[in-house]
Amino acid sequence: MPRWTAATLAAKLTDFARAPTPEAALALGRSGAEEALPALVAASRAYPEGPVAAKYRAAIRAAATPELLARWIADPDVARRRVAAHALSERYEEHV
Repeated sequence: MPRWTAATLAAKLTDFARAPTPEAALALGRSGAEEALPALVAASRAYPEGPVAAKYRAAIRAAATPELLARWIADPDVARRRVAAHALSERYEEHV
């Protein structure tokens, strides 16, 4: 999927925050935009079980590359480390 412009990404994140859907989550996950990770993790935590949860986990797995997780887990910002820890649990089930 091609990378979105900053304005397009901001609009998609705003729309997703207002009304998250599994389809939008998958598009955000495939976008390659690391800025999408906090929104994806928040949506996943809101739907921890069921078929919708599986789609949110798939979106996180697409977005949360090992390189991204390594950077975010080492970040001095506690909020980014918290997002990375949740994403790590979604990406690697044995981490839970």
